[in-house]
Amino acid sequence: MMSPRARHVASVFVLCLTALAARAADAKDIKAGWDPVRTTFPATTNELKALQDTVKQVVAKTTPATVGILLGNGAGSGVIVSEDGLILTAAHVIGWAGRDCTLVLPDGTRVRGRTLGVDHNADSGMVKITDPVPKKATWPGASLGKWPSAELGTSGELKKNQWVVSLGHPGGPKPDRRPPVRVGQFLSQFGDSMVSDCTLVGGDSGGPLFDLTGKVIGIHSRIGLTLDNNVHIPADVFKKEWAELADGQTVSLSRYIVGITLRRKTSEDAHPKAVVEDVTPDGPAAKAGLKVGDVVTRISLVPPPELARKGPTGDEEFAGASLPVASSEAYDGIAQVLEREWRETLLSRGLRERDYPIKFRVSVRRDDETKTFTVSPVRRTPQKSRGPASPDKGD
Repeated sequence: MMSPRARHVASVFVLCLTALAARAADAKDIKAGWDPVRTTFPATTNELKALQDTVKQVVAKTTPATVGILLGNGAGSGVIVSEDGLILTAAHVIGWAGRDCTLVLPDGTRVRGRTLGVDHNADSGMVKITDPVPKKATWPGASLGKWPSAELGTSGELKKNQWVVSLGHPGGPKPDRRPPVRVGQFLSQFGDSMVSDCTLVGGDSGGPLFDLTGKVIGIHSRIGLTLDNNVHIPADVFKKEWAELADGQTVSLSRYIVGITLRRKTSEDAHPKAVVEDVTPDGPAAKAGLKVGDVVTRISLVPPPELARKGPTGDEEFAGASLPVASSEAYDGIAQVLEREWRETLLSRGLRERDYPIKFRVSVRRDDETKTFTVSPVRRTPQKSRGPASPDKGD
């Protein structure tokens, strides 16, 4: 438990950070008065100032490389990690390889890009800027055709409670706002996921998590079960899959098959509702009662009774995420997000996935009525396929 003094120092620290994004300027090497691997709170005013100064330098150095990603109706975040314009993001932000997207730089400049590879199990994804560097660009190296970029760090070397900095575009990129700054601590790492207490909201997905040397140590994956417990994809996962992602491969597909195919966009219908175009005979969705023509509006996790019991506050310990489905494109990543939450919830409780089969509650509109079905997806045979691979082929 924090002492009153530590809580006071921490609260003052948070207040001091509110203007950091707007004041970020060019920065080179970070001159740290604060030990970047320290895991404790500042205990004095001087220590607080040292931490604040270090964070300001990190923000100034890394903000130019933090981008917004616009794709269809959705918006997410990413970070440029090479001078030729490679961007790391989350798989559920981009969906699959070979899609055109718009990238928004911190100064509002928009450039075109194309999605590369994805790993839906780890939620890792990659994008490449396809436009040349704008002639008006003034960042270092712009005249040579180089993009601002952040260095990739090593997530496996992080210490519990080490201080970290989060950037992203909550609510999507705004023309009058640079990427907001969140400061917190690294909490844990398991499998292909890591957890920090940096607050995340919708639109932050795919954005970068930095250590206090300004290196990318993770990419935002999803909001956790509580506001101060959020999940990121470790940088080491991207390193392991780098060649495949850069080559546009689908490293792994969703672990589970629901058994529906949704109508894809056409020139006349750029962002269609999530209309079921095909139902796999005898598949999970068909057995649950879904039909061609149903419009999917929401997907939720169905927790088993053992995980839905009431906690000390009277709330369910694990109510299960419930996410709206606005379009066919939005559906692409939602099932993967729910799968990851399911796996991580079980893992955090020491439970085995095979003992607690995943179930989805799928809400649809049919004949002007809302109907809800419980679907038990089947496990997909592990495979590796070369992109571009679209989720409308076989789900």
